[in-house]
Amino acid sequence: MESGQLGLVLEQHLRSARRTRDLRFRFWSSAAYPLVLLVLALVVVIAMLTVFVPQFKDIFQDFGVLIPLPTQWTIQISDLLIRALPGWPYAIAAIAIVVAAIYAIRFLPGRPARIRFWQRVPLFGSASRSIALSEFCGLLMLLVECRVPLPKALRLTAGALHDPNLAQGSRKLAEQCESGLPPDQEVAYLANFPDSLAPFFRWENRPDAFAGGLRAATELYAAQARVRTWVAASFVQPIVLGVVVTLVGGAAVTMFLPLIQLMRDLTGY
Repeated sequence: MESGQLGLVLEQHLRSARRTRDLRFRFWSSAAYPLVLLVLALVVVIAMLTVFVPQFKDIFQDFGVLIPLPTQWTIQISDLLIRALPGWPYAIAAIAIVVAAIYAIRFLPGRPARIRFWQRVPLFGSASRSIALSEFCGLLMLLVECRVPLPKALRLTAGALHDPNLAQGSRKLAEQCESGLPPDQEVAYLANFPDSLAPFFRWENRPDAFAGGLRAATELYAAQARVRTWVAASFVQPIVLGVVVTLVGGAAVTMFLPLIQLMRDLTGY
């Protein structure tokens, strides 16, 4: 390969890597933001229930205020939480064990099947699948442009992929291509790949057309990933905000209801 062509291939590889990194950053930031917001809301609610609610409870008892039913529920939850506070080290240990167990699942056999199941989940699952397909097509395109034989290109692609499902499918497809089977038909049969990918492999004997099709597929899946990530974030974030407002606002409102009655009693209105 000439130095100019090699430089072009390296430039395309760097561009593809930056695009994949950007897609993954957008995906994880969109997925992490609602979770972080929910955790912060829980911390605020726990602080309110363990610090402020007992103080309000004492005020209500000292003045003999008639406590509404919602406020009674909040006080009961506060009392239960305060009684459970001595066991917080055990709770933290249990959470750490659960997190470690979830992380350890990735090392168990059958991870490609679990990834396929996750990627069938609407919103974030489908966005994750589009990111993985964009990376797969981009890596394979570069190798096809370098005239690497398809079986070898598939094996090299499998070694560079982040997605274990597509990596497994790439190795299977490489084995079938080495056996003389048509790649476009085998892609359609393999559960690792979507049906929309099969038509691109019909150009396997024409490297320029094949690389062009893979380039178009890379951009298509990248655009799908951006749209699906945006839709997922737009759908989940309002729900999480609603939960946060309900938790924090509900706890605050229920504690102020008796205060309003107390102020009316003190002012005579």
